[in-house]
Amino acid sequence: MAFGGWDRSLGQGPHLAGLQGTLSVVDIIVLAAGSGTRFGDTKQFRELSPGVRLIDAAVGTASSLPGRTILVLPPGFVWDGREVDATVVGGSSRVDSVASGLTALSDESEVVVVHDAAHPLAPRKVFEEVIKAVLKGADAAVPMLPLGDVVKRRDQRGQLVTLGRDGLGLAQVPMAFSTDALLAAHSAGPSRDGPVWDDSVLVELNEGRVVAVEGSSKNIHVVT
Repeated sequence: MAFGGWDRSLGQGPHLAGLQGTLSVVDIIVLAAGSGTRFGDTKQFRELSPGVRLIDAAVGTASSLPGRTILVLPPGFVWDGREVDATVVGGSSRVDSVASGLTALSDESEVVVVHDAAHPLAPRKVFEEVIKAVLKGADAAVPMLPLGDVVKRRDQRGQLVTLGRDGLGLAQVPMAFSTDALLAAHSAGPSRDGPVWDDSVLVELNEGRVVAVEGSSKNIHVVT
């Protein structure tokens, strides 16, 4: 059955049919190692609906795609949900947790998708679009939701500076990466001081080509 530019009949497991008919191996890392500082506990294990936790929803969508699913968990947690290909223990930061996930990649991995259990409603189509963007040649692809309101920034004096909204958007997950580009970015590390919010920042700082795809208003970030 063909879908999203891929033909699932071309192979089992993590292989996807690329745009030129070649097979690509995709690894999907689901981050669920957060300690829940703002939420008060490990929010990823709270129920989204009766019998379905946030983590279950995120893993379910990831596992429905033709790729390997790697689940990153907090220390001491044993996974009791849907079968995944690998589980690893996360680190003290998001980037560290992704690095842990990278240790479980397939030797043939060509595309890495990084998702987050705090985005349990991310549509499958968003996964497909970021993967397709990487298969077309991007080093990284980020879902972006255009802003509906004007953005203002308050400077150190308390003065407001209007940034507008043209060209600005809210970054979402899942993000997809060329495996080589993501590994190189992690190896190089950030080239400047300051926060690294996600792995697309590392790829950007490593002079990789980062593109946007259409995000989804359904793709909410559960923070409280």
